[in-house]
Amino acid sequence: MMMRHAYSMIVVAIFAIHNISIGQSVKKMIDVVKNSPYYTIYSKHTSDINGLKIKAPIIEEINLRTETDQNNLARQEFALRTIFNPWGLSKIYQKQKELLVQRLEVDREEQIQKDLYVVYNDVIKIYFLAKEDSLLAAETKFNQRKLDHLIRIIGSGADINAKEVLRLEEEIYKSFTNRALIGESLKSLYSKYGINEVANNLFSLEQISSKVNLVTIDQNNSFGYKKSILENEENDLNFALEKKDARRVLDYAQLRYSRRDNLLFQDEFSLGLGLRLPYKGSLSADKMSLNNEKWDIEYNSDIGLIDKITDLAEMKRKFNTIIEKIKYFQKSQDKVFAALNSQHPEVAEEISYFKEDLKLSTELKIISLEEEIWFLYLDILLKAEQINSNPIEIIGTN
Repeated sequence: MMMRHAYSMIVVAIFAIHNISIGQSVKKMIDVVKNSPYYTIYSKHTSDINGLKIKAPIIEEINLRTETDQNNLARQEFALRTIFNPWGLSKIYQKQKELLVQRLEVDREEQIQKDLYVVYNDVIKIYFLAKEDSLLAAETKFNQRKLDHLIRIIGSGADINAKEVLRLEEEIYKSFTNRALIGESLKSLYSKYGINEVANNLFSLEQISSKVNLVTIDQNNSFGYKKSILENEENDLNFALEKKDARRVLDYAQLRYSRRDNLLFQDEFSLGLGLRLPYKGSLSADKMSLNNEKWDIEYNSDIGLIDKITDLAEMKRKFNTIIEKIKYFQKSQDKVFAALNSQHPEVAEEISYFKEDLKLSTELKIISLEEEIWFLYLDILLKAEQINSNPIEIIGTN
């Protein structure tokens, strides 16, 4: 009686913690993440960059210089020099600004995908914690019923191994403990997103199997490839700046005035231009360095793609292996049930307990494997960079 009372109390506590029901939108969990102040950093940075007025003036610098001859204090010189910028810098600066905004957007999209992965991961945790709790509740009920049966037949004089009774009591206690831990885990996950319920339907194994088989890596849409393109474009712009500076012809213009206090009519004016002879030799090494950098970026991108394709193939192989394990457990159970029904009709009650025990045990194993499959499925989508904010497409529920 004490055990039954304890069981009732724990069940009430667990269901009070779980508060599980159907129909909570997963989109609410996604909104909690997407509306995080963290993403305002990207928006603010992008807004600040777009607000910059990018314009390179024709004149880079104006300086005034005066000099007194130390051997002739009556002689003074003044020079006004204007240094010019290369032509067309504004266009390059504008392109650099656009590249920076594009890089921020790629980083933001990549971060959102990582955060969505965490959300879907938590949805799957909630889903399988609830399923495991339901099965543990059924298992506890079955073990209690079987324990009552053993106590009853022991009272009638049947020869029953005491270890079996102790085993059942231990299993009942273990189920109570596990369900309490599940309740705490669910409470923590619900609190994380400010919810108290979540939808309890996901894609079937057949559906995610077909989705996994169709997953491929699109190099042109990968974050790594987009970043490599932007990095190459940025290097090209930096080289364009060096090239413009190297090909600049007009360097400066200077107005020079010299005055002598002790000599009348000896003031001098002169106008000078600083001209540069364009020389491409210094650009040769920079051009070679640029080409090497491009090769390194493209090489690393290609190697990264090969590694990702290899990893994806291994993940798919593991996924299909787990699917086969599930099928094996299901077929094995069906064979045992068929054999018991056809060959042992004389011990129907014992067979009934054995079959129910086997069914619950098999379902717990299958749930554990299904959970592993779902987490692997999400890893596959993350590897292929195909996680989006539409839960219907990703896990089959809103």
